[in-house]
Amino acid sequence: MKARINGTLRNGYFIGCSQWSPTWRDHVSDSILDSIDETLLAELMLPQAGFSSGSGTTACSRIGSSRVGEHHKFCTHIHLKDSKSVREAMIHHTCHAYMMIYVPLDPDLCMACVTFDTAKLHTHPMGPMTKISLNIKEKYRKCVRAAGVLGTTAQKVDDTPTTRLLLNGQSPAMFHPSLHRKRLKQGIIRDEKLKVSPEGLGISAIYARHIKDLKLPAEERHIRSIATTLGGRVLIITMVPYLANLVHWEFVIWYGSVERVLTAGRVYTNRADRPHYKCLFDELQKIIFQLTGKQLHFKCFTAGGTLVTMGVDMEAPQVQGACDSFLPKNEPEYSGITTADPDKFALYFVRAWSTD
Repeated sequence: MKARINGTLRNGYFIGCSQWSPTWRDHVSDSILDSIDETLLAELMLPQAGFSSGSGTTACSRIGSSRVGEHHKFCTHIHLKDSKSVREAMIHHTCHAYMMIYVPLDPDLCMACVTFDTAKLHTHPMGPMTKISLNIKEKYRKCVRAAGVLGTTAQKVDDTPTTRLLLNGQSPAMFHPSLHRKRLKQGIIRDEKLKVSPEGLGISAIYARHIKDLKLPAEERHIRSIATTLGGRVLIITMVPYLANLVHWEFVIWYGSVERVLTAGRVYTNRADRPHYKCLFDELQKIIFQLTGKQLHFKCFTAGGTLVTMGVDMEAPQVQGACDSFLPKNEPEYSGITTADPDKFALYFVRAWSTD
């Protein structure tokens, strides 16, 4: 909060960056709304401003967890001393409570006997029940498995109907306070994913899965192709064999039997430039031929072609990559198209659409 040079009694201050100066105005600044009392705002923000009421505050009751307590050097609450706002340091108190825990030697018995020394009591109130027990952790593991391990997230597990079924009709946070912590649930999900994919969760695991898929019949494989281009760019294509036959007839698959659009395959990539898209369409044509025994051709370019058009979403590299891939398939004596310019070639088969 800074004073204006020619400020009035009502608008004498503004909010500015700590490095703001009249000669260096590139730093962020903003004016104070007329509906805000600048006197009260000054009491809150200016380090030497005094509060109009109250001489000081008593000791604060804020409690910090020992897990993160060392990172919190100062209290986050407002404290007053001699009518001035001050930062109060957090004070570390040692707890003298003592307990003994007895557990059975039989690992199948999930129980424990806890005894306390009544002469040594806790010096603090009981914290929230955010520490997860083995039983609750195993319960959430079952929820993760029921929801499907690969590709799932904490939000997906929480929203899956099977989760409420396993937790007696309650959400995870209502079932136990520890399951309100998203980071804890993400750790459990990651552990379950590593059980299913011991090779890890990155590109190395995808290559390992692809090698396993190659041992299966063609109709049972999930990953169809992994291609790498210059600069370490990776292209991964997955496809459903049955739906691949429909791709031969319609680029955007509308399946009349169920009256809905179906996803025949997915492409995972870490690049979106023209050479990468060319590689994508080259791999797509190769996979369709492997699965259906038919070439992926357009009617306007090739005799016997079945595709009518390709819809795109206004992305230029995507169109250019498709033209580079399909241009060699053109039969000029059949199509009457003699251009070798990919940009002009797009006018014959590409249709762009917008949601606006």
